[in-house]
Amino acid sequence: MKILILTKRQTTHRDILDERFGRSWHLPHALAELGHILEVHCLSYQDKTEGDILTFETGKGGKLTFNSLNAGPFGLFGFLQYARQTNRAVKEFRPDIIYAMSDTLYAILGHRLARQHRLRFFCDCQDNYETYASARLPGILPLFRRALAAADGVTCVSALLSEQLARHTSKILILNNGVSREVFFPRDQQVCRRELNLPTESRLIGFAGSLTPDRGLNILFEGFERLKQEFRDLHLVLAGSSKIDIPRYENIHHLGLLPHAKIPVFLNALDLAVICNQPSRFYDYTFPIKTYEILACGIPFIASDHVSVKQVLRDYPDCLYLTGNIESFIRAAQRQLREPNPPRLPVVTWKDLGQRLESFFRSEH
Repeated sequence: MKILILTKRQTTHRDILDERFGRSWHLPHALAELGHILEVHCLSYQDKTEGDILTFETGKGGKLTFNSLNAGPFGLFGFLQYARQTNRAVKEFRPDIIYAMSDTLYAILGHRLARQHRLRFFCDCQDNYETYASARLPGILPLFRRALAAADGVTCVSALLSEQLARHTSKILILNNGVSREVFFPRDQQVCRRELNLPTESRLIGFAGSLTPDRGLNILFEGFERLKQEFRDLHLVLAGSSKIDIPRYENIHHLGLLPHAKIPVFLNALDLAVICNQPSRFYDYTFPIKTYEILACGIPFIASDHVSVKQVLRDYPDCLYLTGNIESFIRAAQRQLREPNPPRLPVVTWKDLGQRLESFFRSEH
């Protein structure tokens, strides 16, 4: 198959091409490895090199090309330029399928191009796009929902999100995020700590992710202060961009936003990882990829009993704490610090997901 993918280049503070990150990077690679020919057209909201900037060929005859266009200082004008570019790409590349990813605007554009050129159209929802800023633009939500209804198929990241999308289409494949086993695997703890300039002889608990008010991080900070009374050598390590005031307690280390390649180093440096989330229109529909990255590294961890993580850890209740409950957090952390016992669960790879996506593209709905 020949597949044209539409996507934005930056997502969750990451650049999918510079950091080789996310669904828009890994799913095209998985499809190319199966012998398909793909072009991925990215719109960058930062000033980046333009044109066909990356090309990969596989032994099975697959080929993958990433094209990047800068939106420039005027976002709407940049998107119109991108729409014209992708229209030319359809005429020149002559794909069998258009696959729109990453945001409402790309779904709307993908639907329009597919209808204009009489092509099959699929849409991917990696989050609840109705919470995105683009969905607040006048007229965007009805057009997005119309694109979902007209699509030959919709892939989405979680079961709960599929229930919401089912109001607009029945042609849904739940396609969770995968883990790159060549990146996320157990590593030497001391080596990782030295690489990040962290204490080598202390106990480290840590959190990686956006440090925002809606995470419920007050539990982590208060819990850390109380845990220090029992574990005197305990340090707290944070990785991620911050929109909160981080307490200036002793033994708290904020590493800032790490490159994605450093996240497995960060995780392997820890004695205990923590996943904090609270119910929201955004987090309720996400896939707990951080859970699987930690599982792949074999690190003990605890997590709030948020709906998405609770389902994954249903057989490991000792790894869960009640959202917003400090006593529950303390008990869960104490258990893992005293007797570390990381869950043993299978981890899905991007290769596995590529095979499922290929079958979905080939099927008649």
